[in-house]
Amino acid sequence: MLKPPKEGQIQMNFAYVLASDENDIYYEQMLVSLISLKHWNPDAYVCLVIDDDTADSFSNPLRKRHEVFVDEVKIIHFAFSKGKHYRSRFLKTTLRENLKGDYLYVDTDTIFCEKIDGEIFSSDIMGVDDHHQLPSNFSKWPEITKDIRKAGFSEKNIDHYVNGGVLWMKDSEKAHHFFSLWHSLWIESLEKGVIADQPSLNETNKRLSKMIDILPGEYNCQISANLKYLHKAKIIHCFASTVSNVEKQNFAYIFLNLNFYLDIKRRPITSDDERLIFDAKSAFDGREFILLGSNDVIIYRTNLYGFIRCLFLSNRGRWLFEFMDKLVKAVVFLLWRNKK
Repeated sequence: MLKPPKEGQIQMNFAYVLASDENDIYYEQMLVSLISLKHWNPDAYVCLVIDDDTADSFSNPLRKRHEVFVDEVKIIHFAFSKGKHYRSRFLKTTLRENLKGDYLYVDTDTIFCEKIDGEIFSSDIMGVDDHHQLPSNFSKWPEITKDIRKAGFSEKNIDHYVNGGVLWMKDSEKAHHFFSLWHSLWIESLEKGVIADQPSLNETNKRLSKMIDILPGEYNCQISANLKYLHKAKIIHCFASTVSNVEKQNFAYIFLNLNFYLDIKRRPITSDDERLIFDAKSAFDGREFILLGSNDVIIYRTNLYGFIRCLFLSNRGRWLFEFMDKLVKAVVFLLWRNKK
């Protein structure tokens, strides 16, 4: 049940969706997000929406640590067996129907850096540009359009491609209609082999006359894509796929490292962990450097791979990459000829 706001304050409600078991790190990422949320927003009302399989996985005491941070848990029962990715996106696209009140939805792979002021959330649906880029100048846009077309949609007339990691949703007729259409279009895209929810999210926005209002980038600072908004970030978004799919990769940003979450999966949160979480904007390994590409920020250890990759992606360094490529080919050719 929603708490009444204090006098003179705007009540901020936050919603998470979780589909997880003991074999992943989604729970641990959410725990970090919850710790940061309640540190900066102690009066926040937090609702966690989960499926019944995830609820069954909370038998381990280390998977009950969310209880002190969450005000309400809603368990949605599935009558059929589906994987975590399906359940997560099903819960997300039906979220508006399962909650009462205005909410800021946040992905579990987010970290709060400041108090969230509710005054900015004035529209029915609000979100941030994906990768902080407009389609017209986004280097990865051709890759994104592949999923859009595969889902049966078109990339035409998309001025803003919105990231689904942080979404403001008002408890209004328009917002309910938006989520209903989003869920239907997601089901359609799923039948065509696209489980991601962003193509259907943005198709919904297009069909409803671009109903999503764009929030400033600091409300969803997508750090593995761009550092432009890090200095004033209110919410940092780490991208779970970046963390989960790069096993034991040493990134400069602490919360992009899989090992951090594997550690807290096995042990209690320490005061050192909390210091990192509470000051997430500064959670960089001091031994690392940040290597910049032309449009995107690549955060690697300063090894040869990271150096070469940044040269490849950077317009300014492309000439050096091409020179190195030709040099290596020439050396290999000479060595191979001498060997024969």
